Amino acid sequence: VYELTREIKKASAKSPRASPTRGVGVDDDLIGGSIPVPPADFSKGAPIMVLTDIGRDPDDEYALVLLGALKRLHLLNPLCVVTTLSPAGKRGYLARGSLDTLGLPDVPVGVGSAGGVTDGRELEVYDAAYSRHCCVAQNGVRLMARALETAMDKSVKFLIIASLSDAATLIREHEDLFQRKVKEVVVMGGLKP
Repeated sequence: VYELTREIKKASAKSPRASPTRGVGVDDDLIGGSIPVPPADFSKGAPIMVLTDIGRDPDDEYALVLLGALKRLHLLNPLCVVTTLSPAGKRGYLARGSLDTLGLPDVPVGVGSAGGVTDGRELEVYDAAYSRHCCVAQNGVRLMARALETAMDKSVKFLIIASLSDAATLIREHEDLFQRKVKEVVVMGGLKP
């Protein structure tokens, strides 16, 4: 993580678009164009992508803790985590810090949409000392598409524990890829009376 942070600082000095405090620009890599997505490897567990609104209540944080445990048992292999719900960027920093703390620095984190929140409103996000203001891709949908490209056909589990907006965008913009690569979609949701 230290080496990665040092490389990001060097890259941000060369490019105004890549800054450790802003995350990675839409077309930027950490070093050369895009955040590296690890290849899907079944020996490391079933490939999974997670869409979360972490920072709103503790269930998403618990989900990442469980993800870390299941990765260590080689039951799941997280391809990426994408945050959604305004302010999605702050949620991305929290997810990055959580994953790093859990020993998952190789799992890419992306920032999704405002999750249906309009008028520039920002909802509450709890802060944590381990929140990391770096190493977060600014285009979560693009990150999910790149993660899907690394996987075998009909192999990826897609866990959605947040707004469906970014999942809908992924399907709309990459329908063939989604149908070819995703095995199952798991959605946690609620219904208000």
